[in-house]
Amino acid sequence: MQIMIDTENPALTDFAKSLSAIFMIESPRKEREGFGRCINVNDRILNGLGSDQKFSFRIVDKNEANPVPDQFGLEMSSTGRNIINSVKRYY
Repeated sequence: MQIMIDTENPALTDFAKSLSAIFMIESPRKEREGFGRCINVNDRILNGLGSDQKFSFRIVDKNEANPVPDQFGLEMSSTGRNIINSVKRYY
């Protein structure tokens, strides 16, 4: 997950750097608790898509951020927009 922040803000940078520990990214799946359990779902999804990658947080400065390439060939044009619009209706 790419997190775009103002890296000149020390509090925000420290918070972003703490996310891996909060979500127990480096812990084995069976040992994850609390927020870390949602990473188990992400791991299963990535495995189901045939990816050998693990979930991670990537912190980038908001002024240097580049779009993340779509490695699975999914297109935002229709499916992604439909999902986002559906979610917006409920919130």
